[in-house]
Amino acid sequence: VWRLTGNWRRGAIAGLIVLVFGALPAAPIVWRNATTFGTFQLTSQSGTHLLHWVVGYSRAFETGVPFGRVSIILNQELDQRITKARHQQETMTPFHVSSITMSLAKEELAKTAMSTLVKAWMSGIIINLSAPTLVIEPRVRKLNKHSFMSSSGSGLIQRTISFLKNNDRQFIFWITIGLVGSAISLAFQILGWVILLRQMLWPAIFSAFAVAYFLILNGPIGGPKYRLPIEPILIIFQSVAVIRLFSWLRIKYHEKFGGV
Repeated sequence: VWRLTGNWRRGAIAGLIVLVFGALPAAPIVWRNATTFGTFQLTSQSGTHLLHWVVGYSRAFETGVPFGRVSIILNQELDQRITKARHQQETMTPFHVSSITMSLAKEELAKTAMSTLVKAWMSGIIINLSAPTLVIEPRVRKLNKHSFMSSSGSGLIQRTISFLKNNDRQFIFWITIGLVGSAISLAFQILGWVILLRQMLWPAIFSAFAVAYFLILNGPIGGPKYRLPIEPILIIFQSVAVIRLFSWLRIKYHEKFGGV
């Protein structure tokens, strides 16, 4: 706003309005947690998320052990700690459990190699950008006989091969169609972003930051539903590329056949 109008106050006020109205829906939950549980945390799922979906998946990714088995091992250690804590205090709220879970997750996270975390994060980013929405269509999902998360193998490629080898042929057929469609869409989205970058630099940069933010936030977790926050931006990227393609085809058609 300052760059376009020379007045930074309008931009600051607009940002403040977004922050206030963005915080209002969560305010009752935060107030309830503060008055009931003595914490300003929004949810008691932070520990579970870090232990299972970050540490657990990264550990499975590193060792090649199915995610389900890793979760069982982590849960056994967690259960022991929660049981011990119950004997030491009268009340055990969900946030106390989350704190214990978070403590265990941090200990396990310290044992995990940084290279493993990077690979797990990259795996999640690739899945979030390329996973076809077709896999969560109810009729197709019923054909799925083998969970990707529970597939064995270290690395994304080995897990993908294991996932496909142990699954229903009809499901693999529909997945293949979905993957081809996703690859085409992703190619258009990347092309659209490059075109936008050349024509409108700052919108392209800020939109890329928004996409990167949600991809990093999701971490190792991947799936079509986790792409929802960035889907509108990806649709814009793809639309830019499609419009450019049609414009190019129209010019080529007119050059060859003439006309207006």
